[in-house]
Amino acid sequence: MEKIFKVMHVDQVEAVELVAYQLKDIANQWYNEWEDAKGDSAKPTSTDVGGTSIILFQLKGSENYTVWSKSMRIALLGRNKLGLVDGTCRKESIPNSLRYKWECVNAIVLSWLMNSVASNLIGGVVYTTNAQAVWEDLRERFEKIDGSRAFNIHQEIATCNQGTQSVSMYYTNLKDLWDEFESMIPAPSCNCDKSKEFIQYLQRQKLYQFFMGLNESYSQV
Repeated sequence: MEKIFKVMHVDQVEAVELVAYQLKDIANQWYNEWEDAKGDSAKPTSTDVGGTSIILFQLKGSENYTVWSKSMRIALLGRNKLGLVDGTCRKESIPNSLRYKWECVNAIVLSWLMNSVASNLIGGVVYTTNAQAVWEDLRERFEKIDGSRAFNIHQEIATCNQGTQSVSMYYTNLKDLWDEFESMIPAPSCNCDKSKEFIQYLQRQKLYQFFMGLNESYSQV
């Protein structure tokens, strides 16, 4: 730096000013890189409209929490707002100059949550000012393995049959039951041989269940 100043023939006052400007530029560069790295979760976009529903059904309780939670996560991720509920975009991590924007986006996500829960659950949402707190409260209340619900789904799977449905519709309904059951009681996910054998066993059970529910006209299959 001193060599540059000598070539430029600047005095001490000018040298201090140049250093200050350089540090300012570096600080701005660091801030811009940080802002780009953290993404746009704290910024409202043209698709962020409060007072609307971002999924097609409402949370009723533990009986549909798993499906609701996954649907909301996908919808929020698609709008780049998942960080407002999963804790990766907290208010305290946002610079003061952007906190007003964070408040605006937080309010929008809160309105999405209010519109995605049944009317008897709104009381626990409307009095909370933080979207993540609402998300965590709903998770603690409804994310649990309900033994009676698991039993009911297993019973529905065992008694599911084609009836008057088309084969594709019958398979779709049966698959929905399987997916909901496995979301409550997931199969092993490791890559060991025992797990692979168990997964293959479950797949065969699903195939047998599908065949057993087909109408008699498909009995030769």
